[in-house]
Amino acid sequence: MESTDLYAIIMSGGRGKRFWPLSQVSLPKQFLHFAGEGTLFQQTYQRLRQLMPADHIYTVTRQAYRQLVLEQVEEFLPENVIVEPAQRNTAPCIALGTAYIQHRAPEATIAVLPADHYIADETRFVAALETGLNYAIEERELVTFGIQPESPRTGFGYIQVGDVIKQWSQFRIHHAQRFIEKPDLETAQQLIASGDYYWNSGTFCFRADVMFEALRQTLPPVHERITAFRAHIGTDVETNALIRAFEEMPTISIDHGVMERVGRLVVIPIAVGWSDVGSWASLRRLYSVNRNENLVMDQNLMMGGRHLLDQVTGSTVVGSGQIVVIGLNDVIVSVNGAYVLVCAKDKEHRIQAMVDQLEED
Repeated sequence: MESTDLYAIIMSGGRGKRFWPLSQVSLPKQFLHFAGEGTLFQQTYQRLRQLMPADHIYTVTRQAYRQLVLEQVEEFLPENVIVEPAQRNTAPCIALGTAYIQHRAPEATIAVLPADHYIADETRFVAALETGLNYAIEERELVTFGIQPESPRTGFGYIQVGDVIKQWSQFRIHHAQRFIEKPDLETAQQLIASGDYYWNSGTFCFRADVMFEALRQTLPPVHERITAFRAHIGTDVETNALIRAFEEMPTISIDHGVMERVGRLVVIPIAVGWSDVGSWASLRRLYSVNRNENLVMDQNLMMGGRHLLDQVTGSTVVGSGQIVVIGLNDVIVSVNGAYVLVCAKDKEHRIQAMVDQLEED
């Protein structure tokens, strides 16, 4: 596959609130090191480098993270760091990145990856991504990737796959039938039992012109504002035009805004040891810690550390200094110097709301 017209967008502007206080506004989870070589952002970048040159990789992020991107990947081009003036979820994010790339390369085909996912089987994932890009080029369809589900999870979106369209190398390509966003436990159990639902990975491949046509059909407010802005890229008024475009930009995900509504969408199911590392529970799964074991890590996410636990089971203890936990089971304890979190494992879904309250206060 020629890499001349292959480009990528890394979405790196997220906050990772569910991972608080380990993930902070000043250093969110995508810039932290978990498993493997480098931070999650660095790993995402290196996957893409196997398919395209460095100057074809862009990231859409917030102003506070621009310098983090350049520090973590020295070869990242400063002009390829696109700063959103406001966070409006993934549909405007992807539209903005696509506008910049298409301005440079009108025939571009683009891979979109979140910056905060861990992939155990890098080789197979890169092969799947290459298949998705090839298919997007040849068939002019939007491509997404479904993750083989391990259990009924309520924090993920689900994709129902239809008939197999084509066998491409080692991957099956299916029609996408239906999206379901974060179901309750009973519904998630039913979806898993059906055998034709996969977790939504949030990774996509598409031709730039095909994405803009999909936006025109499904999200006219986003399409109109990004199209108006695109005419000002490279001019003296680019910054002001971008601010104006985002002032009235709707806040909507690419899944709700485009993927659920577009007519031509395919899914490539993959099993690659994927984790969105989106919660404290996902950290335990990442390290294969069973229900009764303790996961103990220092502030750099190295196993062990100086923490002391006595009569404690099923708990996660992570952070700076020396944490002492006695006689508590199934808790999350995390210290980052400024904040201390003590949370029952089955209440971690409340963390994001508490972070929002802290910021409001």
